[in-house]
Amino acid sequence: MEGNYRHSLQLAISHKCQSIAFPAILCGIYRYPPAQAATIAINVCKEATFKQLDISFYLFDQSLVNIWQQALAETEQ
Repeated sequence: MEGNYRHSLQLAISHKCQSIAFPAILCGIYRYPPAQAATIAINVCKEATFKQLDISFYLFDQSLVNIWQQALAETEQ
């Protein structure tokens, strides 16, 4: 999963995009653990290489929003 985010971010940069948005990759029908997915997504997106992009996450319900907010808070500690 980490590679999916990294590759997408690298493509965005190579195409001179200013922003990119991600869903909760694999958390729906594939049942990837949302807390683990959030941690991976946030850690990859916070890498210095990708700081120039405005990165958004589009999450399909409030429980995922809560999980992503928790993961973000943990990375900021």
